[in-house]
Amino acid sequence: MICTLETCCWLYNYFLEERKTMWNQHKKSTTFYDQCNSLINLKKLKPELSKIYSQTLQDVAKKIDNSFYKFFNKIKKKEKAGYPRIKSLPRYKSFAYPQFEILGKIKDNKIYLPKIGWVKIKLHRKIKGFVKKVLIKKTSTNKWYAIIVCEDYPIEKLPLTNLQIGVDVGLNKFATLSSGEVIENPKFFEKKERILIKLQKQQKRKASCHVREKIKNKKLNFHHQEARKLLNKYDTIYIEKLDINSMKKCGKFKFGKAVSDVAWGNFIRLLKYKAEDAGKKIIEVPPFFTSQTCSKCSHLNKTKAFNFLMQCDKCGHTESRDLNAAKNILRLGTQSLKVKCPLKDAKLLAVA
Repeated sequence: MICTLETCCWLYNYFLEERKTMWNQHKKSTTFYDQCNSLINLKKLKPELSKIYSQTLQDVAKKIDNSFYKFFNKIKKKEKAGYPRIKSLPRYKSFAYPQFEILGKIKDNKIYLPKIGWVKIKLHRKIKGFVKKVLIKKTSTNKWYAIIVCEDYPIEKLPLTNLQIGVDVGLNKFATLSSGEVIENPKFFEKKERILIKLQKQQKRKASCHVREKIKNKKLNFHHQEARKLLNKYDTIYIEKLDINSMKKCGKFKFGKAVSDVAWGNFIRLLKYKAEDAGKKIIEVPPFFTSQTCSKCSHLNKTKAFNFLMQCDKCGHTESRDLNAAKNILRLGTQSLKVKCPLKDAKLLAVA
Protein backbone atom coordinates (compact mmCIF):
# COMPACT_ATOMS: atom_id res chain seq x y z
CA MET A 1 0.00 0.00 0.00
CA ILE A 2 2.92 2.32 0.65
CA CYS A 3 4.12 1.85 -2.95
CA THR A 4 0.62 2.65 -4.23
CA LEU A 5 0.47 5.80 -2.10
CA GLU A 6 3.93 6.94 -3.26
CA THR A 7 3.06 6.39 -6.92
CA CYS A 8 -0.27 8.23 -6.57
CA CYS A 9 1.55 11.12 -4.90
CA TRP A 10 4.02 11.30 -7.81
CA LEU A 11 1.16 11.22 -10.34
CA TYR A 12 -0.71 13.97 -8.50
CA ASN A 13 2.32 16.26 -8.66
CA TYR A 14 2.95 15.32 -12.31
CA PHE A 15 -0.63 16.20 -13.34
CA LEU A 16 -0.44 19.45 -11.37
CA GLU A 17 2.81 20.46 -13.08
CA GLU A 18 1.38 19.45 -16.47
CA ARG A 19 -1.60 21.77 -16.06
CA LYS A 20 0.61 24.62 -14.88
CA THR A 21 3.09 24.20 -17.76
CA MET A 22 0.33 23.91 -20.38
CA TRP A 23 -1.20 27.18 -19.26
CA ASN A 24 2.09 29.10 -18.90
CA GLN A 25 3.46 28.03 -22.30
CA HIS A 26 0.36 27.60 -24.49
CA LYS A 27 -2.42 29.35 -22.55
CA LYS A 28 -4.47 26.17 -22.74
CA SER A 29 -6.22 24.35 -19.96
CA THR A 30 -5.99 20.59 -19.50
CA THR A 31 -9.17 18.70 -18.68
CA PHE A 32 -9.77 15.65 -16.52
CA TYR A 33 -10.45 13.51 -19.62
CA ASP A 34 -7.21 14.65 -21.30
CA GLN A 35 -5.17 13.56 -18.30
CA CYS A 36 -7.00 10.23 -18.01
CA ASN A 37 -6.31 9.50 -21.69
CA SER A 38 -2.62 10.39 -21.23
CA LEU A 39 -2.24 7.56 -18.67
CA ILE A 40 -1.75 4.97 -21.48
CA ASN A 41 1.41 6.67 -22.76
CA LEU A 42 2.52 7.62 -19.27
CA LYS A 43 2.56 3.97 -18.22
CA LYS A 44 5.16 3.27 -20.93
CA LEU A 45 7.43 6.01 -19.57
CA LYS A 46 6.90 5.02 -15.93
CA PRO A 47 6.28 1.23 -15.58
CA GLU A 48 5.41 1.60 -11.86
CA LEU A 49 2.03 3.02 -12.91
CA SER A 50 1.07 -0.35 -14.44
CA LYS A 51 1.17 -1.88 -10.94
CA ILE A 52 -1.62 0.46 -9.79
CA TYR A 53 -5.31 -0.21 -10.45
CA SER A 54 -6.41 1.95 -13.41
CA GLN A 55 -9.41 3.53 -11.66
CA THR A 56 -7.19 4.49 -8.72
CA LEU A 57 -5.00 6.44 -11.15
CA GLN A 58 -8.07 8.08 -12.68
CA ASP A 59 -9.17 9.10 -9.20
CA VAL A 60 -5.89 11.01 -8.81
CA ALA A 61 -6.75 12.99 -11.96
CA LYS A 62 -10.19 13.64 -10.43
CA LYS A 63 -8.55 15.03 -7.28
CA ILE A 64 -6.57 17.51 -9.37
CA ASP A 65 -9.70 18.48 -11.32
CA ASN A 66 -11.65 19.09 -8.09
CA SER A 67 -8.79 21.19 -6.67
CA PHE A 68 -8.84 23.51 -9.69
CA TYR A 69 -12.64 23.63 -9.71
CA LYS A 70 -12.65 24.84 -6.08
CA PHE A 71 -9.83 27.30 -6.84
CA PHE A 72 -11.64 28.96 -9.77
CA ASN A 73 -14.99 28.83 -7.99
CA LYS A 74 -13.54 30.84 -5.08
CA ILE A 75 -12.08 33.37 -7.53
CA LYS A 76 -15.51 33.83 -9.15
CA LYS A 77 -17.02 34.48 -5.73
CA LYS A 78 -14.14 36.91 -5.01
CA GLU A 79 -13.03 34.89 -2.02
CA LYS A 80 -9.47 34.22 -0.91
CA ALA A 81 -8.23 31.29 -3.04
CA GLY A 82 -5.04 29.26 -2.74
CA TYR A 83 -3.56 27.84 -5.95
CA PRO A 84 -3.26 24.00 -5.81
CA ARG A 85 0.25 23.13 -4.68
CA ILE A 86 2.63 20.21 -4.97
CA LYS A 87 2.25 17.69 -2.17
CA SER A 88 5.06 15.89 -0.39
CA LEU A 89 4.46 12.26 0.62
CA PRO A 90 3.53 13.08 4.27
CA ARG A 91 0.83 15.45 2.98
CA TYR A 92 -0.60 12.99 0.45
CA LYS A 93 -2.57 10.63 2.65
CA SER A 94 -5.08 8.60 0.61
CA PHE A 95 -6.00 6.75 -2.55
CA ALA A 96 -9.35 5.35 -3.64
CA TYR A 97 -11.15 2.58 -5.50
CA PRO A 98 -14.12 4.48 -7.03
CA GLN A 99 -15.89 1.35 -8.35
CA PHE A 100 -14.99 -1.17 -5.71
CA GLU A 101 -17.92 -3.42 -6.64
CA ILE A 102 -16.16 -4.52 -9.88
CA LEU A 103 -13.15 -6.37 -8.42
CA GLY A 104 -13.09 -5.65 -4.68
CA LYS A 105 -14.27 -8.09 -2.01
CA ILE A 106 -14.78 -8.04 1.77
CA LYS A 107 -15.08 -11.25 3.79
CA ASP A 108 -13.71 -12.93 6.93
CA ASN A 109 -12.16 -9.68 8.27
CA LYS A 110 -10.20 -9.27 5.05
CA ILE A 111 -10.53 -6.85 2.17
CA TYR A 112 -9.34 -7.53 -1.37
CA LEU A 113 -7.79 -4.46 -2.98
CA PRO A 114 -7.17 -4.81 -6.74
CA LYS A 115 -3.43 -4.93 -7.64
CA ILE A 116 -2.58 -5.19 -3.91
CA GLY A 117 -4.30 -8.37 -2.74
CA TRP A 118 -5.96 -9.47 0.50
CA VAL A 119 -5.38 -7.21 3.51
CA LYS A 120 -6.44 -7.93 7.11
CA ILE A 121 -8.84 -5.41 8.59
CA LYS A 122 -10.76 -4.86 11.84
CA LEU A 123 -14.43 -4.34 11.02
CA HIS A 124 -16.01 -2.01 13.58
CA ARG A 125 -19.53 -2.96 12.50
CA LYS A 126 -21.31 -5.13 9.95
CA ILE A 127 -21.43 -3.67 6.46
CA LYS A 128 -25.01 -2.84 5.49
CA GLY A 129 -26.05 -2.10 1.94
CA PHE A 130 -24.11 -2.18 -1.31
CA VAL A 131 -20.39 -1.26 -1.15
CA LYS A 132 -19.80 1.43 -3.78
CA LYS A 133 -16.42 2.98 -3.01
CA VAL A 134 -13.45 2.34 -0.72
CA LEU A 135 -10.97 5.01 0.38
CA ILE A 136 -7.64 3.88 1.84
CA LYS A 137 -6.21 6.50 4.21
CA LYS A 138 -2.93 6.72 6.10
CA THR A 139 -2.65 8.82 9.26
CA SER A 140 0.36 10.77 10.53
CA THR A 141 0.96 7.96 13.06
CA ASN A 142 1.26 5.34 10.27
CA LYS A 143 -2.16 3.80 10.83
CA TRP A 144 -4.17 2.66 7.81
CA TYR A 145 -7.96 2.97 7.54
CA ALA A 146 -10.39 1.66 4.93
CA ILE A 147 -13.33 4.06 4.63
CA ILE A 148 -16.17 2.09 3.05
CA VAL A 149 -18.93 4.02 1.25
CA CYS A 150 -22.24 2.13 0.91
CA GLU A 151 -25.53 2.83 -0.81
CA ASP A 152 -29.01 1.29 -0.49
CA TYR A 153 -28.40 0.57 3.19
CA PRO A 154 -31.39 0.09 5.52
CA ILE A 155 -32.25 3.20 7.55
CA GLU A 156 -33.14 2.65 11.20
CA LYS A 157 -35.33 5.55 12.29
CA LEU A 158 -35.46 6.58 15.95
CA PRO A 159 -38.84 6.66 17.76
CA LEU A 160 -40.55 10.08 17.70
CA THR A 161 -40.82 12.05 20.95
CA ASN A 162 -42.73 15.15 19.69
CA LEU A 163 -40.21 17.41 21.46
CA GLN A 164 -38.18 20.30 20.05
CA ILE A 165 -35.23 22.26 21.40
CA GLY A 166 -33.14 25.35 20.68
CA VAL A 167 -29.34 25.03 20.90
CA ASP A 168 -26.87 27.87 21.41
CA VAL A 169 -23.22 26.88 20.99
CA GLY A 170 -20.39 28.72 22.71
CA LEU A 171 -16.78 28.67 23.84
CA ASN A 172 -17.23 28.72 27.60
CA LYS A 173 -20.00 26.09 27.41
CA PHE A 174 -20.05 23.77 24.41
CA ALA A 175 -23.82 24.14 24.09
CA THR A 176 -26.74 25.54 26.07
CA LEU A 177 -30.22 24.14 25.46
CA SER A 178 -33.42 26.18 25.72
CA SER A 179 -34.60 23.72 28.39
CA GLY A 180 -31.78 24.96 30.66
CA GLU A 181 -29.47 21.97 30.17
CA VAL A 182 -25.79 22.72 29.62
CA ILE A 183 -23.18 20.65 27.75
CA GLU A 184 -19.75 21.48 29.14
CA ASN A 185 -16.86 22.22 26.77
CA PRO A 186 -14.20 19.50 27.32
CA LYS A 187 -11.42 21.69 25.78
CA PHE A 188 -9.36 18.71 24.62
CA PHE A 189 -6.70 20.78 22.83
CA GLU A 190 -6.32 23.29 25.66
CA LYS A 191 -5.61 20.49 28.15
CA LYS A 192 -2.81 19.06 25.96
CA GLU A 193 -1.43 22.32 24.59
CA ARG A 194 1.50 22.56 27.02
CA ILE A 195 2.53 18.97 26.25
CA LEU A 196 2.42 19.70 22.51
CA ILE A 197 4.52 22.85 22.88
CA LYS A 198 7.10 20.91 24.88
CA LEU A 199 7.27 18.09 22.30
CA GLN A 200 7.58 20.55 19.42
CA LYS A 201 10.45 22.36 21.15
CA GLN A 202 12.18 18.99 21.61
CA GLN A 203 11.46 18.23 17.91
CA LYS A 204 9.71 14.96 18.79
CA ARG A 205 7.48 14.84 15.75
CA LYS A 206 6.15 11.29 16.19
CA ALA A 207 5.15 11.85 19.81
CA SER A 208 3.48 15.12 18.81
CA CYS A 209 1.49 13.34 16.07
CA HIS A 210 0.28 10.72 18.56
CA VAL A 211 -0.95 13.43 20.95
CA ARG A 212 -2.76 15.27 18.15
CA GLU A 213 -4.38 12.05 16.98
CA LYS A 214 -5.66 11.34 20.52
CA ILE A 215 -7.11 14.85 20.71
CA LYS A 216 -8.83 14.38 17.34
CA ASN A 217 -10.29 10.99 18.30
CA LYS A 218 -11.57 12.25 21.68
CA LYS A 219 -13.17 15.26 20.02
CA LEU A 220 -14.85 13.13 17.35
CA ASN A 221 -16.13 10.66 19.94
CA PHE A 222 -17.53 13.52 22.05
CA HIS A 223 -19.35 15.01 19.03
CA HIS A 224 -20.81 11.63 18.05
CA GLN A 225 -22.11 10.96 21.57
CA GLU A 226 -23.63 14.42 22.13
CA ALA A 227 -25.28 14.43 18.70
CA ARG A 228 -26.86 11.04 19.37
CA LYS A 229 -28.11 12.12 22.83
CA LEU A 230 -29.89 15.14 21.31
CA LEU A 231 -31.47 13.09 18.52
CA ASN A 232 -32.64 10.40 20.94
CA LYS A 233 -34.53 13.02 22.96
CA TYR A 234 -35.76 15.59 20.42
CA ASP A 235 -37.50 15.40 17.03
CA THR A 236 -36.64 18.93 15.89
CA ILE A 237 -33.43 20.74 16.80
CA TYR A 238 -32.96 24.44 16.05
CA ILE A 239 -29.32 25.55 15.96
CA GLU A 240 -27.40 28.66 14.97
CA LYS A 241 -26.29 29.07 11.37
CA LEU A 242 -22.68 30.07 11.92
CA ASP A 243 -20.00 31.54 9.67
CA ILE A 244 -17.15 29.82 11.50
CA ASN A 245 -14.30 31.15 9.33
CA SER A 246 -15.36 34.74 9.99
CA MET A 247 -15.71 34.07 13.71
CA LYS A 248 -12.07 32.98 13.90
CA LYS A 249 -10.97 36.44 12.72
CA CYS A 250 -13.65 38.75 14.09
CA GLY A 251 -13.25 41.24 16.88
CA LYS A 252 -10.30 42.84 18.57
CA PHE A 253 -9.26 39.50 20.08
CA LYS A 254 -8.76 36.48 17.83
CA PHE A 255 -10.52 33.31 18.97
CA GLY A 256 -9.24 31.06 16.17
CA LYS A 257 -7.59 28.52 18.45
CA ALA A 258 -10.63 28.21 20.75
CA VAL A 259 -13.08 28.00 17.82
CA SER A 260 -10.96 25.29 16.16
CA ASP A 261 -10.80 23.37 19.44
CA VAL A 262 -14.58 23.37 19.99
CA ALA A 263 -15.17 22.39 16.30
CA TRP A 264 -18.81 23.44 15.90
CA GLY A 265 -18.73 22.79 12.16
CA ASN A 266 -17.90 19.11 12.62
CA PHE A 267 -20.56 18.73 15.33
CA ILE A 268 -23.28 20.29 13.14
CA ARG A 269 -22.24 18.13 10.18
CA LEU A 270 -22.54 14.97 12.30
CA LEU A 271 -25.85 16.16 13.71
CA LYS A 272 -27.29 16.70 10.20
CA TYR A 273 -26.36 13.34 8.73
CA LYS A 274 -27.44 11.44 11.86
CA ALA A 275 -30.76 13.32 11.84
CA GLU A 276 -31.35 12.39 8.20
CA ASP A 277 -30.88 8.69 8.97
CA ALA A 278 -32.95 8.91 12.18
CA GLY A 279 -35.90 10.72 10.58
CA LYS A 280 -35.38 13.87 12.68
CA LYS A 281 -35.08 17.55 11.64
CA ILE A 282 -32.21 20.03 12.01
CA ILE A 283 -33.14 23.64 11.23
CA GLU A 284 -30.46 26.36 11.17
CA VAL A 285 -31.50 29.76 12.49
CA PRO A 286 -29.73 33.12 11.88
CA PRO A 287 -28.04 34.01 15.19
CA PHE A 288 -28.29 37.81 14.84
CA PHE A 289 -29.16 39.57 18.12
CA THR A 290 -30.29 36.34 19.82
CA SER A 291 -28.09 37.14 22.84
CA GLN A 292 -29.24 40.78 23.06
CA THR A 293 -32.98 40.20 22.62
CA CYS A 294 -34.94 39.49 25.81
CA SER A 295 -36.51 36.03 25.67
CA LYS A 296 -39.34 37.21 27.94
CA CYS A 297 -40.54 40.45 26.28
CA SER A 298 -38.68 40.34 22.91
CA HIS A 299 -37.11 43.75 23.52
CA LEU A 300 -33.81 44.34 21.70
CA ASN A 301 -31.34 45.67 24.25
CA LYS A 302 -28.77 48.22 23.11
CA THR A 303 -26.11 47.11 25.57
CA LYS A 304 -23.37 45.31 23.60
CA ALA A 305 -20.80 44.89 26.37
CA PHE A 306 -19.46 41.35 26.72
CA ASN A 307 -21.14 39.84 29.73
CA PHE A 308 -22.31 36.37 30.71
CA LEU A 309 -25.66 37.80 31.82
CA MET A 310 -28.39 39.50 29.76
CA GLN A 311 -30.31 42.18 31.59
CA CYS A 312 -33.33 43.61 29.78
CA ASP A 313 -33.59 47.43 29.70
CA LYS A 314 -37.38 47.22 29.38
CA CYS A 315 -38.70 44.54 31.76
CA GLY A 316 -35.60 44.00 33.93
CA HIS A 317 -35.47 40.27 33.17
CA THR A 318 -32.00 38.84 33.96
CA GLU A 319 -30.80 35.57 32.48
CA SER A 320 -27.69 33.83 31.23
CA ARG A 321 -26.82 35.11 27.76
CA ASP A 322 -26.45 31.59 26.41
CA LEU A 323 -29.78 30.37 27.78
CA ASN A 324 -31.47 33.55 26.57
CA ALA A 325 -30.02 32.98 23.08
CA ALA A 326 -31.12 29.33 23.07
CA LYS A 327 -34.71 30.33 23.90
CA ASN A 328 -34.68 32.93 21.13
CA ILE A 329 -33.32 30.38 18.67
CA LEU A 330 -36.19 28.04 19.56
CA ARG A 331 -38.70 30.88 19.18
CA LEU A 332 -37.36 31.81 15.75
CA GLY A 333 -37.27 28.19 14.70
CA THR A 334 -40.89 27.54 15.68
CA GLN A 335 -41.90 30.51 13.55
CA SER A 336 -40.27 28.64 10.61
CA LEU A 337 -38.36 31.83 9.66
CA LYS A 338 -41.39 33.30 7.87
CA VAL A 339 -40.30 36.82 8.91
CA LYS A 340 -36.91 38.06 7.66
CA CYS A 341 -36.03 39.85 10.90
CA PRO A 342 -38.59 38.63 13.44
CA LEU A 343 -36.79 39.53 16.65
CA LYS A 344 -37.96 43.14 16.84
CA ASP A 345 -41.69 42.65 16.20
CA ALA A 346 -42.35 38.95 16.84
CA LYS A 347 -44.89 37.85 19.42
CA LEU A 348 -43.34 35.87 22.23
CA LEU A 349 -43.94 32.13 22.17
CA ALA A 350 -43.76 29.92 25.23
CA VAL A 351 -40.29 28.38 25.13
CA ALA A 352 -39.60 27.46 28.72
